[in-house]
Amino acid sequence: MLPTHNDVHIDQIMTNISIAYRNGMYIAEQIFPMVSVKKQSDRYYIFTKGDWFRNTAQKRAPGGRSEGSGFTLSSDTYYCEEVAEHTLLEDETRDNADSVLNYETNKTNFVTDKILLELETRIEAMCMTTGNWDNSSTPTNLWDDYDNSDPLADIETAIEAIESTSGKMANKLILANNVWKKLKHHPQLLDRMPVTGLRTATIDTLKALTGIDNIYIGSSLVNTADMGQTASYSRVWSKDVWVGHVASAPALDTPSAGYTFVWPRDGQIRGVRRWRDEDHHSDKIEAFMCYDEKVTGSDLGYVLEAVIA
Repeated sequence: MLPTHNDVHIDQIMTNISIAYRNGMYIAEQIFPMVSVKKQSDRYYIFTKGDWFRNTAQKRAPGGRSEGSGFTLSSDTYYCEEVAEHTLLEDETRDNADSVLNYETNKTNFVTDKILLELETRIEAMCMTTGNWDNSSTPTNLWDDYDNSDPLADIETAIEAIESTSGKMANKLILANNVWKKLKHHPQLLDRMPVTGLRTATIDTLKALTGIDNIYIGSSLVNTADMGQTASYSRVWSKDVWVGHVASAPALDTPSAGYTFVWPRDGQIRGVRRWRDEDHHSDKIEAFMCYDEKVTGSDLGYVLEAVIA
C-alpha cells in the first residue's frame, strides 16, 4: 500500500534522524567486468582454446617450408533485457511530508536499491550454479567441522583445476558472510597467525594463504515474502564458495569466467527516469538497467558446494 498523508506527516517526530533498512554492500558489480555495448543484442567471438595450447611448431630445414597451423572461431550472443522498477511520488505525499523526509531522494534510493538487489541475485545464481562451470565439488568435511576439514586444500583443488585446464590463475573468490564467520575461526587459519597476542584471521590472512588477491564477502539479504505478509529474510549468497579467473577489465582476446554486457540507455549504464503521471496526480520515478550476465569461460570457474552446515 502506498503511503498516505497520515503515513508521511508524523506528529512530534525527531528532526535529526529517520530509519531506513538497506543492504549495506552489494558485490555483483565487482565480480565480472561490465562491457558497455552499442546494441541491445549482438554476437561475440570465442577462440577455440585447444588451438592455442597445441604444440605444433617444428624445425625448418634450410630452404624448406615451415609447418602451418591455425585456429578456429565460434560465437555466442548476448541480449540486454531492461530490468526496471518504479514508484509513485504523489502530490499529496510530497506537499505534506515533514521537512526531515526528503521523499524524492527516498523514492529514488528505493527503486535504485531494487535494481541493485536484482543484479546481486542474478550474479549469485550465475556464480553458484554448478552447471555453469566445468568443475565443482563438495568438501569431504564441512568447514565448520574444525577437527576434520581442510578448507585451504579444498580451495587449492579449485585453483589447480582452473590453472591445469586454462593456464590461468584464480584471482577471485566469493563466499557468503556466514561462511566467512565460520572460516575465520578455523584452526587452519588461526595456526598461521603470530603466537603472541590475540589471533584473529582476516581477509588479508586468507588472501596470503590462497594467493587470491580479490576476495569478496556477500552479505546482502532478501525478503522473500509478498508485500503485506510477515517478512521472511534469507541470504542472497548461498553456503557455496566460488573460485575463478576474471579479466581485470574487458579486453579483446582476454579470457574471463564471465562478463556483464550492459546496454546504456539515456547515456547511462544504470539510471533513473522521472516523468509526470497526471492520471495518478504523481511523479513516477523509475530505476533501470539493461544488461545480460554471461558465463564466457566455463573452465575458469569452480564451485565448492555447501561448505558449512
